[in-house]
Amino acid sequence: MNELKINIRIAISIILLLTSVAAAQQNDTQRKIREQLLLRARNYEQIGRFDLSLDVYRQLWNNSKTNINYYRGVLNNLLRLGRLDEAEKTVKQMLQYTTSDLVRADMGDVYFKMGRKEEAFTEWNQILSSHPKSQTTYQIVALAMMRNSQFDRAIEVYQKGQQRLKNKYLFLIDIANAYRSQMDYLNAARQYLSYLEAFPKQYSFVESNIVSLAANPDYADEIVKILQERVAKNPQNVQLRHLLAASFFRTANYEAALNEYTVIDEYILHQKKAEKSRLGRELYQFARNAQYDGAYEFALQAYQLVVLRYPKSSYATNAKLGIGVCLRKLRRFTEAIKHYEKVAADNINPAVGKTCFYRIGEIQLQDLNDPVAAEKSFRMVINRKPTNSLNIQALFRIGDCFIQRDELKSALNWFDQILARSDIKKTSRTRAKFYLARINFWLGEFESAQQGFQEIIDTPIFVPQKDEGVFVNDAIEYIMLMQENMQHKEVLQKFALADLRTEQGKLSLAADILQKLLSSENAEMIKDRVLTKLGDIHFQNKKFASALSDFQRVIDETPKSLLADLAQKRIGDVYAQGFQDVAKAMQAYEAVLGNYPDSIYLEEVREKIRQLEEQKIN
Repeated sequence: MNELKINIRIAISIILLLTSVAAAQQNDTQRKIREQLLLRARNYEQIGRFDLSLDVYRQLWNNSKTNINYYRGVLNNLLRLGRLDEAEKTVKQMLQYTTSDLVRADMGDVYFKMGRKEEAFTEWNQILSSHPKSQTTYQIVALAMMRNSQFDRAIEVYQKGQQRLKNKYLFLIDIANAYRSQMDYLNAARQYLSYLEAFPKQYSFVESNIVSLAANPDYADEIVKILQERVAKNPQNVQLRHLLAASFFRTANYEAALNEYTVIDEYILHQKKAEKSRLGRELYQFARNAQYDGAYEFALQAYQLVVLRYPKSSYATNAKLGIGVCLRKLRRFTEAIKHYEKVAADNINPAVGKTCFYRIGEIQLQDLNDPVAAEKSFRMVINRKPTNSLNIQALFRIGDCFIQRDELKSALNWFDQILARSDIKKTSRTRAKFYLARINFWLGEFESAQQGFQEIIDTPIFVPQKDEGVFVNDAIEYIMLMQENMQHKEVLQKFALADLRTEQGKLSLAADILQKLLSSENAEMIKDRVLTKLGDIHFQNKKFASALSDFQRVIDETPKSLLADLAQKRIGDVYAQGFQDVAKAMQAYEAVLGNYPDSIYLEEVREKIRQLEEQKIN
């Protein structure tokens, strides 16, 4: 008998277990179905098919009447479709299951959209009266008002909440957002500043908002004035001074920004010891940002202050190098060289010395056109320890010095030596091969040049530096040029000479050669290349009208040229960067998209169009 009872109990346990497993599996299946339906409803919303989204949400809500998310899905889609009577019924139906403030606020929202504004405000005020101590209630009601563009009334609700809850720091960001929504940027700025006063650790958030407000030229001066008033009342508040300096910087008032950062730096200097690690940081960061913006005079002043005030700071060495960069950008080349020489002599870090001499060489080669002096500087880089990436860069620069002096045979020998080295990477090896092939091209050794370029194509490698580009593409261009014009070597030799003069930076000489080449016999096959190169030279020399004419001729006179899409893109560049004509630049770039759908420049052009559109907005 006992055994029978035991067996019955086991059988019942098994049945219960199987039942619970089956129920769990069924629940899991239903959950997955609901998730799929919800995803489908949201996808319909994203593509604007609110009618289809409504059908799916209704299906979900019918099976789960108390689910607030399904209910809101039904309501929002009805409102989007303008079916206000149905929306009213939906809210009333939901109120049978819950009397939450959120659903009651929806009732006011629907009333307002139906034109029953008094009923809407009555509903909202009743909600506030029923829960006067609930912070969430004030937010729910105010947001419902803002959805109907009742920003002033929403602000009143938030302010009433501050009073009733006896906390003036509540809802500050909500109020700021309401002011921003009605483009009252000055009051929005005041709210952000009050928020910073209450929550100083939120500085980054406040700064990003204040600076974005100050970016609007119609309000920038007024926002700066508000900040100045706050600083005047609390001059030792470094955060307020930071905001003022950042606003000055955003509006390109670099002088005022520098003065403010100088004051901030002085306050930090007199703060407790824990803050001493920040010494010089404010000025240094300003200098870096000003340098990036091209405000080199103010960047120079800031770098000099860092070095003068904090010669032992961790920022001092980089500030000294920054001084050299700014002097060069300001075309004070002799000062820059003397400065770098002093930094190299004073600094115990040999890597800094290498950097200084490399930069001296760059100035001598590129700015002063003194390849002899530049070669000496680059050789000092090579001979100094430690061995680093600058060694290889200096090797290539010495080769450039030979090219600059028209010592092409010496340049060939030099790059052969680089190629023979065992310590250079594959990218540098490919670069050296490219140099050798170009030098052979300039020398008129076209067969050797073709072999060199072909070797690069057969073993391609991408070099990420923008100024070097992709060697393979350039190699293909040179090979095509030679193959198309090999029957007229005298034309090819003249073009090669113009190419060399361009490489040397002797643009006027290059332009003269190209102009003569255009009118010479047998130049028709090379016309597109001549005009493109001539346009580039005119563009560099800021002769924008001539550049525009050159590029347009490529399109008009050689319409089947492989360079036609490039010429069209260059026309956009001339309008954008030269004439500063956004409308014509966009028109030119859009012509690339429309006329040359297979162009390799499509992505670049799309990006340029996006940038111009942002420029128009700002």
